[in-house]
Amino acid sequence: MTLIYVKHIQAHILAPFIKGVHSTPPNFPFISLSISGGHTNIIKGKYFLEIKILGSSNDISLGNLFDNMAKRLGFKYPGGRIIDQYAQLGNSKTFCFNKPKVKKLNFSFSGFQTNLLYFFKTKMKQNRKFISQNINYICASFQETVFEILFYQLNKTVQKTGRKNIVFSGGISENLGLKKCFSKKSL
Repeated sequence: MTLIYVKHIQAHILAPFIKGVHSTPPNFPFISLSISGGHTNIIKGKYFLEIKILGSSNDISLGNLFDNMAKRLGFKYPGGRIIDQYAQLGNSKTFCFNKPKVKKLNFSFSGFQTNLLYFFKTKMKQNRKFISQNINYICASFQETVFEILFYQLNKTVQKTGRKNIVFSGGISENLGLKKCFSKKSL
């Protein structure tokens, strides 16, 4: 038996170098936004085995936030894909959610999650069918807010490092809304 040890975060950020994954792998050094169920990190990839975490979540990961949101909306686990599907059908400007203010290049999603819970509680008191009647708009507005948070921190990273070569990695990098949002913006 042969054992191969793989560092999870390194595997995420180096996946674009696997033949057949991308036609052109990124040039070193690059910035990786690694977003998944277990972590949310901004990482500088200096070379294959030289990585430096520049920022990370102070509390829960982005994937955890998506799963908790999905549970609140009545979706099954994992909930990121179903939120993304509903979001494609809604107007992302319908609801405005507060964005957390975080120092350095870090993230914080627990306060945002609490803000969402209070939002739902207030709206459900006014209308018990609020969630079912607004599901597309809730999902779209939620995703838009999350992607604005990511973009803001990435933009700070680019300004700080001078690196515009960005790699998205982790399960959330497959989110269609994320791809649409970032294709419209420039760092």
